[in-house]
Amino acid sequence: MGSRIYGIDYLRGILSILVVTWHMGGGGFSLINFIGRESDHSFTFPDFINFHILLNAVPCFIMISNYLFVSKNPDLRALRKTLGRLFLLASFWPLVFIMYGGGNAALNAVVVSGKLKSIEFLVTAGNTIYYFFVSLIFTQILAYVAVKLDSWVVYAGFGLSVAVLLLTPAAAAHWNIPKLAAFWSPLNFIAPCLCAICMVRLGDKLSVYKYSIIASCAAMTVLLAVIEWKISVSSAFWATDYSALPAYTRPSLTFTSALFVILCLNFTHAPGAIFRFLSDNSLALYCIHPFLIPHVNNAVTNMFGANLRSVTIPAVILLSYLVSVVLKFYLRGEVIGKNTPRTKNLASNPQSILN
Repeated sequence: MGSRIYGIDYLRGILSILVVTWHMGGGGFSLINFIGRESDHSFTFPDFINFHILLNAVPCFIMISNYLFVSKNPDLRALRKTLGRLFLLASFWPLVFIMYGGGNAALNAVVVSGKLKSIEFLVTAGNTIYYFFVSLIFTQILAYVAVKLDSWVVYAGFGLSVAVLLLTPAAAAHWNIPKLAAFWSPLNFIAPCLCAICMVRLGDKLSVYKYSIIASCAAMTVLLAVIEWKISVSSAFWATDYSALPAYTRPSLTFTSALFVILCLNFTHAPGAIFRFLSDNSLALYCIHPFLIPHVNNAVTNMFGANLRSVTIPAVILLSYLVSVVLKFYLRGEVIGKNTPRTKNLASNPQSILN
């Protein structure tokens, strides 16, 4: 990849805000979010916002990260460097968050609860939102292996992964194994990873046939979303996803993410100061906001007598950015994110989803 992809800078800043909005319930609620009411549910606008806009953030991050990784034709040294950074993120932030939240009890629980629980503890990054970094580790290794395969194998693997992702929720509900469709499962992100490799293999065709590809992605998104709402709703998923529809075990998100990524790959305008700031601090916003949510919620509730999301969400985002600016004086860029050098030739700077 010879030049900077400006669209990714915009997308990074926006996606991290979507993550915070989802975590704080900013998309609203429907009967799908209430235990035992899924049979009375009909599709609503909050469902569209939550399940088809906000929840695109993580698969889209996964797709962009693997696109950038594969575009650089990585060797084993590049893989080791990437994994070292991800292992640092996947260990530092969960440990700090667990200790911040009261600590030793959570760490001791996994030690005495057996091997299976210990594996789940590691995959979920200590039952925190930082499972994202574990999933990135998994998909980067997968991408490193898959990129060496023939194109037809990658395309076939992508098609198979989409089919498996579509059918997994129904199988998980039928066999009452909801963890097969848990939001934290790295298996949810095989399809976005392979889709990223397919995009790299298509090369210039992504630009030449962008409108046809975007239209195809939009059509697949609608078709798969309709099927998902028909076959994937089950009360079984309350045990893992806190709603009757799995968060990420849905292939429609892969095609929506692909649509967003293709659009950003064809975006040629360099970001201004605001979006450069949002992009530079996207990792920090993701990592810091869980620490602030309970305090902001309590403060707003005490002040207004209710948890006003129109107040709490902007407050958490702004405070996270403020904390980010301060922490960058004390923490290494590998764990808090690096600022893009303010050079005239922005396109010459190396690009990563984790800057």
